[in-house]
Amino acid sequence: MSKRGQFTLFVVLGILVLLLATLFFVFKDDLFGFVGIGGELSYPSEIQEVVDHVQECVDASSADAVFQIGLSGGYYDLPEKTYTDDTFAYPIPYYLYDGEDLSLSSDDLEHELNDYISVLVRSCITLEQFSDFTITEGAFSAQSFIEDTFVEAEISYPLTVAVGENSYTLPETYETDVIVNLGLLRSVAQEIVRADIADPQSIDYTSLLGYGLTKITVAPVSDDTYVYVLQDGSVINYTFFFAEYYSNLVSDAECVLDLDCENDFSCVEESCVEEEE
Repeated sequence: MSKRGQFTLFVVLGILVLLLATLFFVFKDDLFGFVGIGGELSYPSEIQEVVDHVQECVDASSADAVFQIGLSGGYYDLPEKTYTDDTFAYPIPYYLYDGEDLSLSSDDLEHELNDYISVLVRSCITLEQFSDFTITEGAFSAQSFIEDTFVEAEISYPLTVAVGENSYTLPETYETDVIVNLGLLRSVAQEIVRADIADPQSIDYTSLLGYGLTKITVAPVSDDTYVYVLQDGSVINYTFFFAEYYSNLVSDAECVLDLDCENDFSCVEESCVEEEE
């Protein structure tokens, strides 16, 4: 064979190899799916209903847990020191108690949220409705990851579904994201507590405005307790509660803060004084 013929053969073979490689990468998912490996797992429609049911519970329950936990200051299992009043839907945890910082850490908040999500997801899932299948459950666990503007939830819940002579291993993990600024509000609450510990005699309203939230309400709910209500709508409307206890607020003073006085009055040396126009 001449050198020109050999060169032509190599060119043709090279083109064929390139063409086959291109076809492989374009259709690899279909090929792997045909032989039962790689790609996303695919199930018969009736089996997929089980997967969809679990995922729907994970999505809805995680969102419910994230939004509800803000109303109880980040707690699912409330601590001993809480403020209870019929005015509020939930008991409110003290983040500051007589000078002690009890604010919830980021890690502790994740643990509380994990417990809350676990309870809601487990109560949502009803495998009994799939009575035609034999379903074997593995160990259940929930893990959340809280950032300033969103929460990731990852549920581990392995299931094996048997129907007739066939058996299917379903996905072991289910994931969802909740777009909410829970992490940010927890951080703001902790900063407020630290500022109030440093200066327990006054509330720096200028500093509160500096956090950039939609609204911060400081409510004197008793002789010794203030409730903070943090609200923000920069990502989505979200509310976070916590309380502060001061034993030294119980005194004969007419006021401690301007909030203790009526409109157009300010607290001056423990007395409400009418503001000058």
